Amino acid sequence: MDIAQRISTQESIRFWDEDEVGCPQELEKENITRYLNNFLPAIGIFNLPDQDSKGIPKLSLVFFSEGRVERIDTQQFETVIQKVLSEAGYSTVKELMHFKKNQFFGKGVLNSIP
Repeated sequence: MDIAQRISTQESIRFWDEDEVGCPQELEKENITRYLNNFLPAIGIFNLPDQDSKGIPKLSLVFFSEGRVERIDTQQFETVIQKVLSEAGYSTVKELMHFKKNQFFGKGVLNSIP
C-alpha cells in the first residue's frame, strides 16, 4: 500500500484534527507532536546518526521507501511531505502548515525527528 493511501485509510497516521464534516482544523502544539512521532516515521522520514562522527553524533535526514534509504536535504524533506499530502488529498493541511512553516519544517523540527 502506498504512503498516500495509508494516510487516507489509517487515521492514526494523521497529525491533524478534523471537524465533524472532515475539514482539517487549525494546527496546534499537539499536532506537531503527532507529526514528529506518528506521521514522519509512517511516511519513512527519520534521522540517522552519522557513524563517522566523534562525540555527539551528527544526524542525517533520510527517506526510507520501498526498501531503499536515501539521504535528503531540508528542501527535499519539505517536498516529500507536500507531495504525500497532495497525493492523499489533503492539500488543505499543506496550506495550514504553510502558515506555521517554521514549526513543521524549521531547524528545531529537523533535529527533533526520531
